[in-house]
Amino acid sequence: MNVFAKMPPAARQSALGLIMLALLLAGTAGAWVIVKTRSGPRPGEIWYLVTNADGRPAGWKVIQRAEGGPLGLEGYEVVGGRLDEETICSRWQLDAQASRGKYASAVPLPGGQGVIVTRIDYRKPEVTIRQSLLNQGRETRVGQVRAAVPADYVPEGRLRDIILQVARTGDAFYGTMVLDEQAKLVNLAMEAQDRQARALAGQGLELEVVTQTILVEGLSLRPRRHYVAKDGTIPLIEDLDRDQVERTLTLVPIEEVERLYPTAPAQRAAALDRYGWE
Repeated sequence: MNVFAKMPPAARQSALGLIMLALLLAGTAGAWVIVKTRSGPRPGEIWYLVTNADGRPAGWKVIQRAEGGPLGLEGYEVVGGRLDEETICSRWQLDAQASRGKYASAVPLPGGQGVIVTRIDYRKPEVTIRQSLLNQGRETRVGQVRAAVPADYVPEGRLRDIILQVARTGDAFYGTMVLDEQAKLVNLAMEAQDRQARALAGQGLELEVVTQTILVEGLSLRPRRHYVAKDGTIPLIEDLDRDQVERTLTLVPIEEVERLYPTAPAQRAAALDRYGWE
């Protein structure tokens, strides 16, 4: 039975208005819940705002490190801008003894030519590196390398510990790691530099400086400076992007990133969902 048919016109219009208002409020509440669910940092996350040498915003970076996963420790790193196609993603797992680990990364190629996916399976004293090209939903294997690793091998998940160790002791560290784009072992140098005073968020900080350099066939690649605070955080990083352009990464609250890049949390979630271990 049509209840509205028996109502006077004025009452019927009022009732319909209330129903439409209720639906609007429900829809708004639902959208708010979705936005709030996608926003906010996940456990163990830290967010950086990326700026060019002239101080202009050039993207964002989020790093996560937490206890959990099948091996005991896990984390990820996602670097993005305004478009999903620009998002670079990597994730890792590592056991407490740093003798077993897994790593996967996805790096978009210029011009929409696809994504290079690198997966590393580490079982001391050996690593297996597999690379594939993901393009238009199809993944094609492009190479696989298996190699023995030396005692100074640094699996993904250990790099931050070494940075803090060098900052704390002042002693340099020299080791090896996998450069995933080239799917091979390379030499790594971590060296302490003179302490520097920097003003960040209106606060003066004394920061230990650790330079990171990757050495490939005598060439120095990816110079990076980590500025380490007394509490063990790394509030500032200076390095070069893929086009060899200087950039600065500054530790900020997630709200500061969202102010300039509102879709950053959603991009992070989509990238982690899109690229898995297998």
